[in-house]
Amino acid sequence: MMSNSNIDGVVDDDARTAQTEMTDVNNNNNNDGSTLMERGDGGASLPNPVEIPRSTGRKGSTMLVVFAISMLIVVVVSIALGVSLGTKDDDSSSSSGSMARASTAEEIQDYIVDLGLSSADTFLNSDVPQTKASEWLANVDPLNLRVPEKGVDRRTEDDEDAYHFVLRYVMVVLYYTTNGPNWRYQFNFLSGKHTCAWNGILLNSVGGFISFGLVCNNQKEAFALYLDAQGLEGSLPQEMAVLTTLKQLDFNFNDDLGGNLPTALCAMVDLLTLSIGYNKISGNIPPCINELTNLEFLFLPDTQLGGPLPSLVGMNKLQKIFLDDNNLNGDISTAFDALPELQMVFLEDNDFTGLIGPDFMKNNDKLVQFDASDNRLSGALPIHLLQFEQFQLLDLHGNALNGPMPTSYPINPNMLFMALHDNDLEGTLDPSIANLYNLFHLDLSNNTLGGPIPDEIGNMANLTYLFLGKNPFQPGPIPDTFANLTKLEEFSLKTSKRTGNLPSYIGSWSSLKLLDLDENDFGGNIPTEFGELVDLEFLMLNDNLLIGEIPDEFKNLIKLRAGFFESNALTGDMNHMCELGNFQELANDLDGNELLVADCINNVGPVACDCCICCDPNDPDDNGENSCNDHELITNLDPQWEFIYTRVRFDFGNDTRFVDRAYLP
Repeated sequence: MMSNSNIDGVVDDDARTAQTEMTDVNNNNNNDGSTLMERGDGGASLPNPVEIPRSTGRKGSTMLVVFAISMLIVVVVSIALGVSLGTKDDDSSSSSGSMARASTAEEIQDYIVDLGLSSADTFLNSDVPQTKASEWLANVDPLNLRVPEKGVDRRTEDDEDAYHFVLRYVMVVLYYTTNGPNWRYQFNFLSGKHTCAWNGILLNSVGGFISFGLVCNNQKEAFALYLDAQGLEGSLPQEMAVLTTLKQLDFNFNDDLGGNLPTALCAMVDLLTLSIGYNKISGNIPPCINELTNLEFLFLPDTQLGGPLPSLVGMNKLQKIFLDDNNLNGDISTAFDALPELQMVFLEDNDFTGLIGPDFMKNNDKLVQFDASDNRLSGALPIHLLQFEQFQLLDLHGNALNGPMPTSYPINPNMLFMALHDNDLEGTLDPSIANLYNLFHLDLSNNTLGGPIPDEIGNMANLTYLFLGKNPFQPGPIPDTFANLTKLEEFSLKTSKRTGNLPSYIGSWSSLKLLDLDENDFGGNIPTEFGELVDLEFLMLNDNLLIGEIPDEFKNLIKLRAGFFESNALTGDMNHMCELGNFQELANDLDGNELLVADCINNVGPVACDCCICCDPNDPDDNGENSCNDHELITNLDPQWEFIYTRVRFDFGNDTRFVDRAYLP
């Protein structure tokens, strides 16, 4: 959940793995019985909430903050309903042994069974959480609550004691079911405080406050339950069905939380946010999920959920769906037709099927982002989505899209990201693609696109990532208009039938980190201007017709981590590159973490290089190709929303991996 003061802000790009220092300002007990101040450790680390920034230089217009959504709803509804972060006037310091106990465990169990919260058979086992909860309430609880009269409805507004008793029982069951004694922080659970005070407020490093635990409104009804990143284990209990007044439920980042999603969740009909991602929960999404007709934010990524997506009909307020990185399947071609408020849909890395046709999501005109990459969708590029006024992001890479590319593209100044690589799209690339002139990311690689590469792409001056490789385009040079693409950080025309000389203007792309031009028919010398690319980390010029020597100016490529020059007609001495910091150890330790590859034939020629992996162009493999280099750089991205669709790593084959230095500690 997001700090209230940071709702409109942006935090680290590596939101999924970054750590934020927290200080407990409510002096809550930790699971070792101490407080943070007593421990003197300066605060413990919690995973930083995952975000998509509202505004970045790369994305330009508004991008919604994912976890800020939850806290934004809390703030708005809190103002309307008068939410308090915990009632403290019912705190009790009484010892359980200093007074007669108000109720026995048997009386408590009898009352709970009568209400239908837990079954009588459950209490036959002394080791289950329900029995432990009844015994704690009877024998330990400092509040020493008396069992309400039978027949009193736990939801009756005028019987606060009955509601509080049931709420306390359910919270204790949850505590024991999820191994509460080993939670990261205890947040007053199982203390003598009123159950609505079983919470805490943590202060993060930027001065924002984050609530954890059970949060109640001024009527002392359960309003929100925040237990993300607390080390919960086990499964969620069915007794949670009593929490019908909850607006927010957040159990993200509990790696060992398992079991199934309980149907109890469907009783929480007031829920606005259901957020239980990054765990081991399995089974199917309950079909009754569509009873949550007030739900706006459904967040279940990176679990082990499987089976088909249940009907979402009736969830008319649903705005954001995160179901990525699961084992879900089934046809989704009409799954979202009845969701008029839908803005963001993330379904990547599942096994969904369905035909994308002209009617696919045509009624979801508020859509902003749609990612269904790495599934088994078929059909054509849904060009009609690009006509939606606020549409920004389309990622359908890694599917089975086929058929011709569109013959025209609409003008859409909000469109920022389009990834369609690894499909079966064919035809030509229409020049009107430049109507998407604010794109920062365009990836059409590994399709069967033909025809010329449009000069008009050079007018898309905001492009940062441009991947057109592995397409059988009409042979020709890199268009001169590409000189305008000065914001490029990664550029690939790998295996795209490019000819002519390497353009010297590439040396003016001062932000370039990756340049992949391998397996083409480029000739002539390598431009000396390439030596001005001081941020360049990966350079692939292999499998061309280049001649001459590696320019001396390449000694300026101080950030270079991998260079591929083999299978050309290059000559001369390139040992000046061995003096670059990343390659100084390669002469004695070829560990694969940094790579220089050249036609040096055991370090003696035609290229001399003491730190290179040497190839022999006269010793091809069975396919007639150079046999020494099987490290094919994967130059397109497998983008992830958690990392704001920027690159996290570069892969060489299956055994060599480079982490983007921006994500290193």
